Amino acid sequence: MWEEYLDLVRRAYPNDWLKVLRASLDIYNGKMVGLAGLPDLKETREHMLRESMKQLLRQNIDACIREF
Repeated sequence: MWEEYLDLVRRAYPNDWLKVLRASLDIYNGKMVGLAGLPDLKETREHMLRESMKQLLRQNIDACIREF
């Protein structure tokens, strides 16, 4: 599933929130296909991921602020 892929990226790059953000944007924009649980249709996929993306962006912004 796409959540498992993002967890893998987080574990592979624990201090690089930008890589996690990049991977999540690739999933959201459909550049990564074939992940279980995600529809191929752009509108359906974006609707399904919208809230998760907002939450991820908030987490990344908070992490960035904490670093400074």
